[in-house]
Amino acid sequence: MTQTSVDQTSVAQTDFIERLKELNLNRGDVLVSFDVQSVFTSIPRELAKRALKSAMEGNPGFLAYQKLSLSELMGLLSLCLDLTYFRFRDYTYHQRKGTPMGSPISVVVAEIVMQRLEAQLLSAAPSFLKLWTRYMDDVFAILDSKNVEPFFSHINSIEPPIQFSIELEIDQLPFLGVYVKCEGDTPRTSVYRKPKHTDRLLDYDSYYPDRHQRSVIRTLWNRVGKVCSTVESKNAEKKHILQVFRNNGYPSRIIRKWTKTRRTDTPEQRPHTTLRATIPYIKGASEVTARVLRDNGVQVEHKTLNTLQRNLTKNTYNGTTFDLVITDKARLLGRSKHTIMCGQHLAHYVLELDKF
Repeated sequence: MTQTSVDQTSVAQTDFIERLKELNLNRGDVLVSFDVQSVFTSIPRELAKRALKSAMEGNPGFLAYQKLSLSELMGLLSLCLDLTYFRFRDYTYHQRKGTPMGSPISVVVAEIVMQRLEAQLLSAAPSFLKLWTRYMDDVFAILDSKNVEPFFSHINSIEPPIQFSIELEIDQLPFLGVYVKCEGDTPRTSVYRKPKHTDRLLDYDSYYPDRHQRSVIRTLWNRVGKVCSTVESKNAEKKHILQVFRNNGYPSRIIRKWTKTRRTDTPEQRPHTTLRATIPYIKGASEVTARVLRDNGVQVEHKTLNTLQRNLTKNTYNGTTFDLVITDKARLLGRSKHTIMCGQHLAHYVLELDKF
């Protein structure tokens, strides 16, 4: 019996692994990666409008919840898609193709268009397609090697402006941080890191609440059991991340404690918090305050007051007076260049800031 698993929505890493476990591979099956070329700028606007209208018409509950009619919503969406003017270096441009750059609506539009495209190309899933799973514009598929080229031509013929590229591997391919390798009739999985991955984590001595460092250890440690499918890959991954923890300054006693202790209570058993409080973070004192408030039903978030931005925007720092100058050229490049004059000394700082 041929086993096929297709999905017309973006999947998460956990869902992807669970679907791999259900597969039985045959000789001749290969791993294929399809990638949409420039998805945001390749989507025709008329196609986007048709896809959005069809999605809303197919969801009566959504329209019933809205105060605007379908025609009014489509009018607003048309404004967002068509009035795509932007400025760059004192010139005004009009983007005539694709979804608006930098607009929050672009991600939603791209996802809806991709779902519409998948519905067409997978309406009658061919028997040779064992697996089709997608995350945004990246697709991981398993199919018979004899049908790779015909299927590749088929998916590129659905909407000519939207073209896929292809990466074909016989028995191993990464996807969503998972390294998939076919051994016999069963896919094996392990953790995948890009070649340029630095293994740089939040340093243990960083001025953050200890729950952040604890989360770093527990997240990577728990990922071993979720992603690695064999004893060998689990042992290798544990050995690797233990060394990574040590390289980032985590003491051995902390590593042992936070890799062995697990929460035994369920979300239903945890105290219900309806109140939230944001307090300045002071290392050592804020953790105690947060525990007391949490026991009394208050969820605590921390914020840091002593930030570099706050200090640089003042005219004095540690008793030293300086002048702050921000150059327009650096701002255009997405950076803020700060020239700080301190007596006879001149120091230049180029800081990556979202807002200054």
